[in-house]
Amino acid sequence: MASLTRYSKGYKIRYRVYYPDGTDRVAFAYRRIKRDADDVLGQASQLESITRQNALTLDTATPFQHWRLLTDEDLQRWFPRRSGPLRYDPRALLEAYRTECSLHCTSQKVIRENTRRAGKFVDELGNLPRLTEADLRQWQHELAGRVSRKTVNLYWDTLRQLLDLCVRYGWREQNPARTIRKLPWKVSRLPHALAHGQVQQVIERARAMGAAPSASSVQRALYRLVVAGSFFGLRRGELQYLLWSDTNGWQVWIQGKTLPDGHPWLPKDREARVITYPGIERPIALVFGEMPQLGFVFSPLPDGSRRFDADVLTKGVRRLFAPIDPQLTLHSLRHTFATWRLMMGDPLLLVKGWMGHSSAETLLRYAHVQVDPMADLLQLL
Repeated sequence: MASLTRYSKGYKIRYRVYYPDGTDRVAFAYRRIKRDADDVLGQASQLESITRQNALTLDTATPFQHWRLLTDEDLQRWFPRRSGPLRYDPRALLEAYRTECSLHCTSQKVIRENTRRAGKFVDELGNLPRLTEADLRQWQHELAGRVSRKTVNLYWDTLRQLLDLCVRYGWREQNPARTIRKLPWKVSRLPHALAHGQVQQVIERARAMGAAPSASSVQRALYRLVVAGSFFGLRRGELQYLLWSDTNGWQVWIQGKTLPDGHPWLPKDREARVITYPGIERPIALVFGEMPQLGFVFSPLPDGSRRFDADVLTKGVRRLFAPIDPQLTLHSLRHTFATWRLMMGDPLLLVKGWMGHSSAETLLRYAHVQVDPMADLLQLL
């Protein structure tokens, strides 16, 4: 029976693996986090039950290999003669991969996309059984120069599964992709707050782009979009679904509401927030101008009956930021709002409520220390 015990560096899981010839061995797995240890304990108990009943198959053994509960020696003792072509066959590999996707995915669109991606890797990388760890590291490095790190990790999962199938069919001894870590991407994706000079450049550039005769609908909305993000700290979804009825001359409400098409929408925190500027006369009128009190605030149509698509807003702001700093994004405006309000001396808990954060620790990730003053930012309007 699998068991979990605590030791100096974390948690130890003890379990037993049974073999078809009647023998068995005691194995151990180690995790530092209690939640991960509980997950491994459940997998180890399931592995004990399956091997004791002599019911382990090639398909059921793959997840346990991913959890590092079964070693290559275990698989060799269980499957001394693995099924499959004797020589490397790309078509058989892709068919096996598609079968794996069909077992773990329910969407036919996802299955087709994963299979297409796997076929692309097979064509680009050539003979997968001959790939070395150095080849995989070079491929990972070159891919990171073309796409985002998150996309690299998604592609890496597909390549790992393909090499696992090569190991299963006996085309190679081990999977070197299992020893290479994925690229870190969460920290690098965290945006930065705009400095005072950058805010001035962005506002001036947004005014110029919106006043051009050939300006598109999203370019005409960039000025209000940038100022609203900087002065109210709204997320992209909140900017996208913001209605004129959510604002007045003094404050802005961010709360759950029914959209014009009848579907409900809620902000990320699912709680109503009121963002105000005490002591400032009609700040929203400075940002939005005259308010018609109907439709969406940011809309490609004059009557505000339709909202902007989220990708349209993101791409429009990226083009605005590109000459100033390519790393800035629409979410950087939210960081600017939090930084500015904290530098103005607003209480931490008050800013936390405006941002819609559940903890002050999350807010501190949005606070960026800046040298230049931000207190006179309203003068830019």
